[in-house]
Amino acid sequence: IMVISLLLTLSLGYGIFCLDCMFTLFKLARNAKEPVVRKHSVMIILSILFPMISEIFYFMKLSPYNLDIMPFALSISFVFLSFAVFRYGLLYTDEILKDVLLSGIKEGIIILDKNNRLLEFNVAAKEMFEQLNLNLKGEELSKIIPIREFLSNNTEEIEIEVFGKKKYIEISKFEITDKRKLVGKVLITRDVTKRRELSIQLEYYASHDYLTGISNRRMVFNFIQKQFEFAKRYKRKFSIMIMDIDHFKRINDTYGHQTGDKVLKHIVKLVEKRLRSSDIIGRYGGEEYIIVLPETDASHGRLLAEDLRNMIYNSEFDYKGVKIKITASFGISEFDFNEVNLTVDELVKRADIALYQSKSSGRNRVSVYGEAN
Repeated sequence: IMVISLLLTLSLGYGIFCLDCMFTLFKLARNAKEPVVRKHSVMIILSILFPMISEIFYFMKLSPYNLDIMPFALSISFVFLSFAVFRYGLLYTDEILKDVLLSGIKEGIIILDKNNRLLEFNVAAKEMFEQLNLNLKGEELSKIIPIREFLSNNTEEIEIEVFGKKKYIEISKFEITDKRKLVGKVLITRDVTKRRELSIQLEYYASHDYLTGISNRRMVFNFIQKQFEFAKRYKRKFSIMIMDIDHFKRINDTYGHQTGDKVLKHIVKLVEKRLRSSDIIGRYGGEEYIIVLPETDASHGRLLAEDLRNMIYNSEFDYKGVKIKITASFGISEFDFNEVNLTVDELVKRADIALYQSKSSGRNRVSVYGEAN
């Protein structure tokens, strides 16, 4: 009698527990917004309901031939649970949700523990960092990707090579804390290569001549200003040379502006080959170019100008089988640190005056400011 009473008590307790679970799942299914949650709840309710019904039938002797139909009910319950697990991903919902979320984000996501060891990453991060591999989970990130210095900052842009191509990656770091204790980090990576390349291109065009690729007027004058201040402070000499292509308008009018552009490129290449790495050439305006010669006095500037003049004179530009003869005139001025009131504008103006002297004397000449031809 005691055993029977115990079994009845257990059965009653089990029944109440199952009814409570079913009621809770029913409320969850009714209030759930996601269809997959409703499907999970319904499958679990059905898997609980059939064993309960079979037990009730058995105890009330309503089962056919007084057979225990619990094994049959459990089989049906197993079918519903199988549907919930394999069809609707009951046991893998979190994993699926995580994969969907990570793969659906365009930015790269790298999850680390508090010691910067790799825990997880998404497809976008793999595309940015080819070194990432599932087998490397647990490894310190700095051993996989060279971003050790970044981990102490919030945002940084790094330059890397991905599949043989240079890329610029912007990385933002967010710390994960639990009760004010650091438990991990999330790195959000963005491929900013196009933005960075555009910025580099804009910076280049802001300081270079679009036709010849040499410094533009603004950049060369910045260089002159720095050289001027350096020479003035340390009592050094430097020279400025202005070069002008003789009768360039005639070349444009005769052969066209496209040919004129090619002539300018041709002259610039000749001059660059002769200059030192410390010298700088820039577009002054039209067919005029300005050359800055650090640590060079006027006499050595004149020697260089004569070499350039002869190189240009002896070179011939071919236009559809026609040899175009090109000459250039030069004007040079020298910075003298003893002239206290000398300015950059005055120094450039003196080179301009010397150039005018060369052109008025017949062109294809070199003149130095303050010297008679």
